[in-house]
Amino acid sequence: TPETESFGWHGGSYGGYGLLRRNLADFAGIEPLPKDEIHERTWEDNNQEKPFFELFWFSDCEGTIGPETSAILLDDFSRFREELVDAGAVPEWWIDAWIKGLTLAADGGLVDFH
Repeated sequence: TPETESFGWHGGSYGGYGLLRRNLADFAGIEPLPKDEIHERTWEDNNQEKPFFELFWFSDCEGTIGPETSAILLDDFSRFREELVDAGAVPEWWIDAWIKGLTLAADGGLVDFH
């Protein structure tokens, strides 16, 4: 609708975004997702309580994150913002873009990857 607020941001190039995700995963202590289905369940069990988990248990090449997951990720980005900046894990603009987008998505919206 015309009243719908939206915010779009570019997460980086394919390779650049992958590097930022890897840095975020390293910060959170999340190991790379295994390539075989046999070990995926163990990986999920070992990582699901870690911050930013939802970004890694999701194909980010396309798809949508709804309000509930957006609220979880918003909390993670907000809670760890200063530590991420201080560690140089990801650029400040990238964190702030996620916070802005997730704020809208957590309020009945969504994050649409494409």
